[in-house]
Amino acid sequence: MTLFISADIALSQNQEQTTNEDKKMIISAIKTYNKAWDTADVEMAISAYSDNIYWVNSVGDVIKSKEDLKKYLSFIFQLDFVMQAERVHQTDEITFLSKDMAIVHSMHVESSSRNFHLRVFQKQENKWKITNHLTSKEHPKN
Repeated sequence: MTLFISADIALSQNQEQTTNEDKKMIISAIKTYNKAWDTADVEMAISAYSDNIYWVNSVGDVIKSKEDLKKYLSFIFQLDFVMQAERVHQTDEITFLSKDMAIVHSMHVESSSRNFHLRVFQKQENKWKITNHLTSKEHPKN
């Protein structure tokens, strides 16, 4: 039980160490990423990523560098069936693990299913960069 109490205290202290400016920078990065998907702008989509990343999408594609993500999204943004889907961004929940690390859970609705994003942000040179990004897609349950 002590471990859980210590973890709760640490998370609470980390939340207090961060500023509204940190939260705004992270939300801005997510908004930029979402806008990039609406406009098929690859440079905009990768702008908040660190050079070394671990990115996994809902079909299991794994990307480990910003440059490879750029190539991958360049291909994806040319697929009509992907780009014609209407996306409605709904939530972002930020948890600061330290003053320079945060996890963000996001959700958006695409067509009739929900898509979930789990991102790890690290503060690098006073900028919040995405180092890890996992997406998952809701599938109908019988």
